[in-house]
Amino acid sequence: MLLCATILLQLTKIRLDNQQFAFTLVFSQVFLQVVDDILDVTKSSHVLGKTVGKDFVAYKVTYPKCLDIPKSKDFVAKLIKDAHG
Repeated sequence: MLLCATILLQLTKIRLDNQQFAFTLVFSQVFLQVVDDILDVTKSSHVLGKTVGKDFVAYKVTYPKCLDIPKSKDFVAKLIKDAHG
């Protein structure tokens, strides 16, 4: 949540038109979701400070479930690379 707030704060400092803002917001939401999905299956509840594995138990579709963990991490790396141009 803190990361989301930080991203939104940074976006308010940049002059973007509505379409650019919408794209950036969706891009950041996808990035955060993939990272959250990866952490949910690779870290412990103690480390994250939240219950892990709830998505798996609820049969939710997640990036690691669809792509596997290494490909999900590669996807995050590609998102970061694309964001830097």
